[in-house]
Amino acid sequence: MHIARGLKMERTSLWLALCVAALLAPSVATAQSGSGTLDRVRASGTITFGYYPAASPLSYRNSAGNAEGYSVALCRGIGAVVKQQLGLPNLSVQFVPIDSDPIAAVKSGRVDMMCGPMQPTLSRRKSVSFSIPVL
Repeated sequence: MHIARGLKMERTSLWLALCVAALLAPSVATAQSGSGTLDRVRASGTITFGYYPAASPLSYRNSAGNAEGYSVALCRGIGAVVKQQLGLPNLSVQFVPIDSDPIAAVKSGRVDMMCGPMQPTLSRRKSVSFSIPVL
């Protein structure tokens, strides 16, 4: 029983790591070219994730007013990887509720990344990058 639980946890950890790597791949390439979101994160010491406060169970605001949900958990994992990859152990990870126009929030720099469900239409892809679908 404990072996099965350990294998399941390893598989879950591997899956999360692969998802995080897939989400960060475009950002890492941008950072290596000398511009982009990760440069802004490095300079500010903060990474800011947008989330939908009423999209439970993917993202929502809990009774204490904090971001929670599946998408939020993935973004917390991304924040941990960014801390490690950029060598910033004191990197602040913040969550900002977004009620309307998440594309504008990303484009304006209000948030560095959106954590939540959004269809990657062609018109949206002209404005922002999308990760591979995460199931």
